[in-house]
Amino acid sequence: MKKIILTMLLIAAHGLFAGCATYISPENSSTQITFELSEGAESNGNQFYSIYPVSECSEKEGYGMAANMMKLWGMGGSDTTVSVLSGEEIYILAEVKKHTGGSTVYTRSCRNFISFTPLEGQHYVVRQKDRCRGVSIKDKATNQPVDVQNIKLPYSC
Repeated sequence: MKKIILTMLLIAAHGLFAGCATYISPENSSTQITFELSEGAESNGNQFYSIYPVSECSEKEGYGMAANMMKLWGMGGSDTTVSVLSGEEIYILAEVKKHTGGSTVYTRSCRNFISFTPLEGQHYVVRQKDRCRGVSIKDKATNQPVDVQNIKLPYSC
């Protein structure tokens, strides 16, 4: 039974990543972002975070999906930490999708799009708020909120 479940999860993961660009952390960067699972993520839901260098969500080498976390049978997924370049504005697409059947059938239940400029040597925590009320970013050391720009989701996203 465990083997069957593992096989099904691997097939589902392959389906999720097919055709998706993956974010690649830059080398020698001391600036980090930890993505956390939304508290509002429903059971059997996925939380996705993608990082882009421009507001059009255009696929550029090294940019794209940075985190994919699943809340399976009510248990939360693992946080994901990536390095980012400091001093350059980045755009983050946060979305929650609920698994509705089959290996890759999802309904999109929430999407938010923000931008901010990370500072050198900082560590940030990013979490999508409950009921799709936006995305919060906090400085991990001080737990203080960071100013972000909420951006209307472009058609290209």
